[in-house]
Amino acid sequence: MKRTTEIERRPLSDMILASFEPESKEYRELDGNGLYFRVKPDDNKSWHGNG
Repeated sequence: MKRTTEIERRPLSDMILASFEPESKEYRELDGNGLYFRVKPDDNKSWHGNG
């Protein structure tokens, strides 16, 4: 079995993005290649990149 660090991540699907719920603190979900999806406590959701 591969370690999770060795498993290639798939891009986040629309269904997965819609399922993210706000929490008490902002959090990020990685999509790959430096791109991530940010979810804020006020339910503001946005894409960001490390580029």
